[in-house]
Amino acid sequence: MPAFRYEAVDITGHTSKGVLNADSARSARSDLRAQGLVPVSVESIASQMDAGGKRKTSLFGDHLSTVENALFTRQLSSLLEAGLPL
Repeated sequence: MPAFRYEAVDITGHTSKGVLNADSARSARSDLRAQGLVPVSVESIASQMDAGGKRKTSLFGDHLSTVENALFTRQLSSLLEAGLPL
């Protein structure tokens, strides 16, 4: 059964976060409503995993902006030109 990470709010306005096992995102939201919670976000944990079951991660998050990419490349070039081991 797939797992879903959720964020929900109760009647008093307190936010709760957790993981819920359900057949689908719709079923997970339904389960949260049955517990008296209002789902704010429900996302599949499997979508964050690769084929080997490991969490997908990248070195710099989702992506680098053009400015960040230029700055990183310039700094790396300076280090290489100075002869520093990387």
